[in-house]
Amino acid sequence: MNTGLVSVFAVMALGWLVFRLYHDWLFLTRRRISALGTVVKHDVISGEGGETPLLVVRFETDDGQAVDVRDSLGRWTRQLDVGSLVGVEYPAGYPKMARLLQSRPVALDYVACLVVLGMWVAFMIDPKWMDAI
Repeated sequence: MNTGLVSVFAVMALGWLVFRLYHDWLFLTRRRISALGTVVKHDVISGEGGETPLLVVRFETDDGQAVDVRDSLGRWTRQLDVGSLVGVEYPAGYPKMARLLQSRPVALDYVACLVVLGMWVAFMIDPKWMDAI
């Protein structure tokens, strides 16, 4: 592997890691609160890449406030009927930032980025480290 290709992968991994940290910062720095919500309607975001199906979920916070959030489960979003119960989680104090519990495996994103960055560091220390494997 040449240095340019490895550097491109490292820059992509760093970019993705920064993106994930930006979106997950409150979840990583605050206590997560879980709640049970009800699907109140289906929604769609239309764009150049097509349509993204969304669920509108209403749940109640610990202090009794009703909050509506929109999130997607990808192609499985349409399989949940209106009235279905789903789990949501939100960082303490920020219920409007709630997301569906089943929405994405966030830990997998961090592991993949750290593996790529670890490989990049190993390559920078010894460019022939792959030959030893």
